[in-house]
Amino acid sequence: MLPTLSDLQRANLVLPESQWEKSVPPVHARGIRSTYYRALVQSGVVGAICTRDFIANVVVPITAAAKVSWWAVVPNEYRGKCNAFVSHAWYDMFIRENPRGVALTLALEADRDPELFFWMDAFCLNQHTEITGLTPTLHKTLQEAGTVYVTISDYALFDRSWCMYELASAIRMDGVTLCARVGKPACSLEDYYSGQPQSAQAFDKRDKEQIDATILKEYGSWDEFDKLLYHFVERTSPMYL
Repeated sequence: MLPTLSDLQRANLVLPESQWEKSVPPVHARGIRSTYYRALVQSGVVGAICTRDFIANVVVPITAAAKVSWWAVVPNEYRGKCNAFVSHAWYDMFIRENPRGVALTLALEADRDPELFFWMDAFCLNQHTEITGLTPTLHKTLQEAGTVYVTISDYALFDRSWCMYELASAIRMDGVTLCARVGKPACSLEDYYSGQPQSAQAFDKRDKEQIDATILKEYGSWDEFDKLLYHFVERTSPMYL
């Protein structure tokens, strides 16, 4: 059963509507503390659900009247300037025990570093006004965050055009550190990588065309794009917390 606004407010995961933030910082500066994900998981108000369904059935309807991002409704103690970027697929599981969903993996990061402030598109982008086409602030957000968490439960982000472009942008960016987190033990990123980035999908055909054109413009060919991604996949050992 999906949580209601009242459920989330009782769990102190969402502020009373009178306190929702009207003036928010630029997209690239928004972050939500790792301990928020722990509180979300521990509250029990959200069951096994993929990120896209969480956005469509929880984030969008709850914030629709005010037309604000989820960041704007989160209690102030959980909000801050981002210092970590979450790269994930919307079709991947959000909260689930096995394999671990993306939110559960991020919740476990709170035990390692409670001062991590994650930039995650589901929460930090206004789903009513800031979610069209190639996000113009992507490169600025990656640079602001400085660290990118490639997070996979069991749906590979390598199957999504936008996710691969996002990851490739981070790989090529000076001063950005990449790490990987997976939802099950004893697996490598090679288990998830098909080696056919041109076959990846997007929610909208026009988005797919725009992303593909941008990739070919920036990387010259699919072979070069594939080499960049595979080099990362081959040399990165993911962590299972």
